[in-house]
Amino acid sequence: MDERFLVHRLRATRCAAIVGVILMAMWTAFEFCAHGRFRWDMLTVMLGMGLTKWVGILYYRGAN
Repeated sequence: MDERFLVHRLRATRCAAIVGVILMAMWTAFEFCAHGRFRWDMLTVMLGMGLTKWVGILYYRGAN
């Protein structure tokens, strides 16, 4: 494995996480608007993904 593979994998994972959070937010908003249900489980997963991203950003920024 070379560096390019690792960088591409990192970028793909980052994009997938962002798209996943956006889709979960849209689905949660749809469920709330269309059916009047609020999905706490989806909110918990979104918050976990967002928190993990920010902790990683802060950690790697401090590591350099």
